[in-house]
Amino acid sequence: MSRPFLVSVRLRGLKYYDLCGFAARAIATRSRRHWQAVFHTEFLQQVRVNLTIRLIVQALFAAFLCHPGSLAAEEFFPVDAVRRGMRGYGLTVFQGTAIDTFGFEVLGVERGRQPQQDTVWGLMSGGPLAESGPVAGMSGSPVYLEGKLLGAVAHGFSAVKKPYAGVTPIRNMLEVLDRVGDGEASDAGAFESNIRERPPRPTDVAGAAEGLKIEGLKIEDLRIEDLDSVGSLEWMRNELPALGARRRSVRIPVAGIVLEPLATPLMVSGMGSETFALISPVLSEMGFMPLEARGTSSGLKASPVLEPGAMVGVQLVRGDWNVLSYGTVTHRQGDRIVAFGHPMFSTGQIEWPMITVDVHFVVANLLRSFKLCSAIETIGTVTQDRAAGVAGIVGPSPSMIPVTIAIDGLEPRDFRYEVVRDKGWTSAATLFSIIGSISSAGKRSGDHTVRLNAQVGIAGERVVREQNLFSGPAAPFQAAAAVSRIVSVLLNNRFGAAHVDKIDIQLALEERNSEAVIEGVRVLKKATKPGGRIDIAVLVRPISGELNGEIIRHMVSLEIPQSTPEGQLELRVADARSAHASRYKRAPGIGRPRDMSQLLDALETSPGNNQITVDLLLRRPGVTVGATEMASVPGSMLSVMRSSRHSGETMFTQGTVVSTQTLATDYVVKGHWQLPITVDRRAR
Repeated sequence: MSRPFLVSVRLRGLKYYDLCGFAARAIATRSRRHWQAVFHTEFLQQVRVNLTIRLIVQALFAAFLCHPGSLAAEEFFPVDAVRRGMRGYGLTVFQGTAIDTFGFEVLGVERGRQPQQDTVWGLMSGGPLAESGPVAGMSGSPVYLEGKLLGAVAHGFSAVKKPYAGVTPIRNMLEVLDRVGDGEASDAGAFESNIRERPPRPTDVAGAAEGLKIEGLKIEDLRIEDLDSVGSLEWMRNELPALGARRRSVRIPVAGIVLEPLATPLMVSGMGSETFALISPVLSEMGFMPLEARGTSSGLKASPVLEPGAMVGVQLVRGDWNVLSYGTVTHRQGDRIVAFGHPMFSTGQIEWPMITVDVHFVVANLLRSFKLCSAIETIGTVTQDRAAGVAGIVGPSPSMIPVTIAIDGLEPRDFRYEVVRDKGWTSAATLFSIIGSISSAGKRSGDHTVRLNAQVGIAGERVVREQNLFSGPAAPFQAAAAVSRIVSVLLNNRFGAAHVDKIDIQLALEERNSEAVIEGVRVLKKATKPGGRIDIAVLVRPISGELNGEIIRHMVSLEIPQSTPEGQLELRVADARSAHASRYKRAPGIGRPRDMSQLLDALETSPGNNQITVDLLLRRPGVTVGATEMASVPGSMLSVMRSSRHSGETMFTQGTVVSTQTLATDYVVKGHWQLPITVDRRAR
């Protein structure tokens, strides 16, 4: 590109700056807002030349603005033309919404850092960078050489003395931009539900040694001996497998400094410091820089135009608590923008709300500096999250899932949120919302009794309901996990993501312990005949409260079917979760739904923690057809089925339940007992 003029001036905090390149970029983008923001408030005020030169420069710029046809489109600077020592500039926001400039000096080109992607390394200067070093939130800041767009600031080093920056070439980012508007979202159906067939995953039915699962849902609940881990980092990892798959650590290894994408700030407000401290390690492992804010934007600031150098963000949660992530716009074509220069989750096709962002100020930190920001308004949709950046379109914004949490307790409270539609974030936000809401309405530690009643609405299907009781110090976490698991299964099952359209949660809180153990089992007689009955006394002992130590007797009467053969039965009395887990190990076919309807049935039939299951088990092989267990199958038919080469729909069981009954109690019950029962036609 021929330079119509060249004026090199020394700026405060910068070395040398090419005014021609700056003018060319402004002309190409035709951005008058940029000239108003930078030209009058940041740029020429720093030019250390006399008034005459300043007026000449202003007149030249004005002439270019009046003749935009001299440069019809923005040009891009090829990586092959980059040479060490070249000087350019970049655009970003250091405060408010006005776009500022910073210097950029090329240090070298790293070829093939990723397949078919190079990185241009340089040293930034100007503004607060001398004190702050690289700033989280600058990801996507466009860098120009000779007035042409080179790419976006995207990479750096932690805990270094100088503001080094790795630039993602614009050619890679344009590939992301070209995808905007193509295809369907891969998350949980952002605008409409589309059920897509996918091959079964190996984790649909896990082996007994690893614990039984329904589409990744753990059947067995946390036991008393596991409570110390509830709420820990490892527990959070286990509860959020969809997010864990996206993990990319940004920690500094002991052996030295590591190259990494500039940390993407994740601003969290309204959650409370205790809950924020709980979720921060998980967010950090995913490559975010968690930041706790004390509030949100006042909403009085006007939303800026999204142009190169402007701030742009993604709203993950909004309402009584807010979660947003942000970076910088690199390039705009019409209503489409590309930003960040690196992925958020590398999810691919998405539909998340795009927001404009207000920068309060830059916080200079010894380990990692950042921009403290808040959201202004929603102005479009982020549709792509890929290796070279995120991209989206200015215009309509996607719908979010409404979440309501009503808490009845010492301090009744109602909370309302909206969460983004995403296979990982929807369940994570639900988990965090319930934990934070319980903490805000009462307390986080100490004994709790939490009675849960949740409804997860599915467009075009039905409402999945979960009713359960939790008690003990870990009760808030267990209640939150129960709902989060259901949401995760609905969005990540092999039948296609369900279109969740609402999540309604009612929680009744009491500051007491309601746990109990099964102290013993008594039977009036250990032998009965086919067609007879057996009476069972289940002894339950509360471990605290007014009835601490007292035995509560629950009576059960089971009928022995006439077809039951003589011999031994096994009486199993267990808390419902343990009994359910044993049942899935005995008959794995019932843990393998064949369609969405069977999956929803399995989610709703999960037993409550306050229930006791009493089973009579016959040690005779049986079968399951689909997810249904056949209670009585003739031996001749079993032989035919064993010799068949067909599998999938039919699976064999290790024993058959001939009679069962469930007891409801006022306690979260734990315990498991077994007794032999004899079936004898001569018994009285």
